[in-house]
Amino acid sequence: MMSYKIGEAIYAILCTALISGILMLFREDFKAVFMKIKMKRRLKTRLAQSRSPDFLTLHLRKLMRTVTGGRLSDKHLIMVSLVLFTAVAATGIRSYSLFSAVLFGLLIGLMLYVLCRIRLETIRHKASYEGEAFVSLLLTKYRMASLNMQQALELAAADEKMPELCRKLLVPVLLTARATGDREKIKAAFREFEFAVNTNWGRMTTYNMANAFISGIDVTDAIEDIIVQLREARTLSEERKRMNSEAVNLVRIMSPLSYIISLVLAVKYVGVEARILLRNQFFTPQGFAFFVFIVFMFLINIALLKIVENRRFDY
Repeated sequence: MMSYKIGEAIYAILCTALISGILMLFREDFKAVFMKIKMKRRLKTRLAQSRSPDFLTLHLRKLMRTVTGGRLSDKHLIMVSLVLFTAVAATGIRSYSLFSAVLFGLLIGLMLYVLCRIRLETIRHKASYEGEAFVSLLLTKYRMASLNMQQALELAAADEKMPELCRKLLVPVLLTARATGDREKIKAAFREFEFAVNTNWGRMTTYNMANAFISGIDVTDAIEDIIVQLREARTLSEERKRMNSEAVNLVRIMSPLSYIISLVLAVKYVGVEARILLRNQFFTPQGFAFFVFIVFMFLINIALLKIVENRRFDY
């Protein structure tokens, strides 16, 4: 037994010596292979960082920057949506098939994006009506700054007459553009303002601001033309607003009110107990399905009404 252990120890020592000798003899070769692998991984990391984000990621990133002012990112939106999807799907799978539970989870999970999109459309609507005042002030400051767009934007952002929402959207764009000398990054920063406003006057103004900021060209005539077209568009906007306001307000109020009235009537006149009614609504497969469908369709209708009602001020 003792001789067996001694043999094992000698064998281990010899193996260790062999491996150590190989490492010592070929240490430079091993080091070169290790550095080669490390450099390949670093190159892949660099390429991944420099690769442009896909359309969906870029859209969600711009959406969250506009809606939350940069406090929340696209990753937060995706994470919370996944949590909602998982919670609803896990709850629904007790009463439905896997397909139905996943479908309900998707409907509820997408609601957060729908709400953010409603908020975005509201911001776009409000910002569009600030266009005439914003472009007029920009032109004034541009002339005061001797056709220096960077200085003009700084003066405009500091002016008390600057429309509130346009100032909020312009300040991060200006800070980002001032912090970099890369033309593409400057254009990308101005495209954030373009995305937030999403109007023809916003696109034209952003294009002129970015080009004047980068190359210093004179865009006075272009900005003056935008102001003229905005003044003509104001007359048409007022006419459209008078035609749509009453019908939209009626639908917005009657949709939730009709649901509440139906519950009250069921309890008071049909004779259904409130406890049973709530149990049938939220804790039975049919009731839960109808409730999810009602909420989802209500939000979709609100989004469509916002699109109709909040048609942006544009030409």
